Amino acid sequence: MNVFKAKEQNGITIMETMVKKNNSPVYAGYCNPSWHNLPTVEFNVYIDKKEKVIHIYDPFKQGTTSIINTLSESFVKELCDKVNIKAKKYEVYVYMAPIHENKAHITAYNYKTNDFYQWSEAKRFDYFTEIAERE
Repeated sequence: MNVFKAKEQNGITIMETMVKKNNSPVYAGYCNPSWHNLPTVEFNVYIDKKEKVIHIYDPFKQGTTSIINTLSESFVKELCDKVNIKAKKYEVYVYMAPIHENKAHITAYNYKTNDFYQWSEAKRFDYFTEIAERE
C-alpha cells in the first residue's frame, strides 16, 4: 500500500526558439493534455526576470485543449524546473486570442490558490499580446 500520493506529471518539454526579446529567449513548450484522448498541448513561454512574470502564450489549436485547462501548481513548478527559476518568486500570465472583443485575452493565474486574478498592465508582455490579437 502506497501512503504517498503520486506526483502529477505534466510531461513538459521546453525548447528555445530563435526569437529573443530583451536578450531572453522565447521558448516553445509542449505538455500532456488534461484528457488522455487529446493531442499534445502547445504553448510559448517567456520569462521576465525583471518583473518576475512567467508569460505563457496559448495558440489553442483545434483538436486539443487550452493551456488554461492544464494549469496547476504541479504544472507551474515543473515548468519552472525546466527553465531553472523558483516558482514561488514568479507570477503567471496567460495570453490567448480575443474571446469577446478585438483585444487579446490576458489573465493572471495564482497556482497556490488555483484561481485567476487581475493582471498588471505594467507587466504585460507586448510580444504575446500582439500575436494573440493577430490570431
